[in-house]
Amino acid sequence: MARLDTFLRIAADQRASDLHFHAGKVPRVRYNGELSTMPFRVLSEPQVRALLDEILEARQLATLDRDGQVDFAYDLPDVGRFRGSVCRQAGGLSAVFRVVPNDTPNLDDLELPAAVAGFTRHANGMVLVTGPTGSGKTT
Repeated sequence: MARLDTFLRIAADQRASDLHFHAGKVPRVRYNGELSTMPFRVLSEPQVRALLDEILEARQLATLDRDGQVDFAYDLPDVGRFRGSVCRQAGGLSAVFRVVPNDTPNLDDLELPAAVAGFTRHANGMVLVTGPTGSGKTT
């Protein structure tokens, strides 16, 4: 198991939307749009890189080294999927992981207006769900 998996598991278990790593800072999680620090030490750039080295494939590491950034998907069985984005900034490496939960809610769980359920009965057409990052489009 990669060391990063522990952080990702905590974020998913606590229903955080994102997990943030920035060289020189304490890891943080985002809950309801607000960032909160995790009870861990400040991570140096070599520590952040070591966490990423354990999960990124060789081609992804090459892209990061060449372009200064890489986007990827990471699957942690029995926990969830994560969209990762890593970039090199003035302060060092930064990585953000968006939690994509395994459990898919049904229409009743989402408490959407009854008219939305009607969209599912159309034989053709397209429904667009739009909104800013973190607004719940994936859900």
